[in-house]
Amino acid sequence: MVHQDDDPTYPLRFVPFEDTTLVLACHDCSSPSAPLLALYNALTLSHAIPSLSHDREEVSLSYVLRALTNFLVNGQMPAEKIVQALRCLPHLASGGTSVNPRFDGGWKEWAEHSPTSATHHEKEINIFEAFGIQLVHGWIPSAESKALFGELSHEQALTLISLGEQTREEKGPADTFSPEEMQLLVRADAVSEFIDSTPSRFTQSGLEHLQKTLEAEKPAVLWRGDEGWSVVVKHREGGGLFTLVTDNRWAGHEEIVWASLNPDNSSAQVEYFNTMWIPRDIDSFSPTTSTTPRAKAEELAAIASHFANQDRLISHYQQAAQIRAISAKKDAAIETRADDRIIEGRGGERTFVFVDRDKTKMGLKLKGNKVKAKDKGENGARAGCVLM
Repeated sequence: MVHQDDDPTYPLRFVPFEDTTLVLACHDCSSPSAPLLALYNALTLSHAIPSLSHDREEVSLSYVLRALTNFLVNGQMPAEKIVQALRCLPHLASGGTSVNPRFDGGWKEWAEHSPTSATHHEKEINIFEAFGIQLVHGWIPSAESKALFGELSHEQALTLISLGEQTREEKGPADTFSPEEMQLLVRADAVSEFIDSTPSRFTQSGLEHLQKTLEAEKPAVLWRGDEGWSVVVKHREGGGLFTLVTDNRWAGHEEIVWASLNPDNSSAQVEYFNTMWIPRDIDSFSPTTSTTPRAKAEELAAIASHFANQDRLISHYQQAAQIRAISAKKDAAIETRADDRIIEGRGGERTFVFVDRDKTKMGLKLKGNKVKAKDKGENGARAGCVLM
């Protein structure tokens, strides 16, 4: 990741795919922006968003966000759901994405009292659903332990372990535990051992679960705890699972595209393949020269600066939705004032202007059923032209 004018940029790689060449973003799977870029790459592989031109060497965060925003607002979702998704995008780009996996392969919302819930009140899983991309994980215990874990989530597991420790501290080793307490301790110990023994957050049972549930050759986003976020696909023949190689060191090698996915996180167990699913010996390729990754703190600072105007742009979108709803009425004039913001215009003329309290103007022009917004203030077009 490199950085220019508070707009982080990411190297690109060109991947032959079917009858075309797709342009994908390179990223470290554990970087703050990994969830966002994995989502972007999954949509590109699905042909859901346009691929970049081949004459570019990098893609900016602002471009990725515009591509994702355009996908949302040009779809069929209600405006309120679009706004919810837009508010989640900064979390995907800034390391703020926090998920709560269930040990049966699903996901669970954070408890209302959870500190995480207070910080991330927008449900992170919903944003992947909004884009039609499945978010999956493979942190599943063996079938023999299924009854012990049930639909327990990671958050609930930590609570259970804490309760077990508290029970031991209160009664001491010499005391006799009741049958209910013994059952609690046995379950807490088993859950604790499982969590400690699976640092990669991926197991053989998880692999088998994904092989059964994923649709063949339909990209999904895989979460693996500290291992990060990556695009995963299931091969149509054989059902093998593969992750997209996004390491910039291999960006120049079209033959290194997919890496086999297995519970053993050892690099010695990973096999590499090209887009035709033909195995490739990675030792016969030399990594290309890449830029030195920036520190996460520096990347986060750049991303935070980039999102400084996010709330204002979302507010503009909400107002644009209001305008779009009444603009078809030829004689409907509108002028509203709220929070020192003025919206004025006339239906039929199809041109509207926002004036913010900071005197920044946002011009809106309607074309068909879409609204094109452009910042006319002191920052010029820095806020971006967002198709709505």
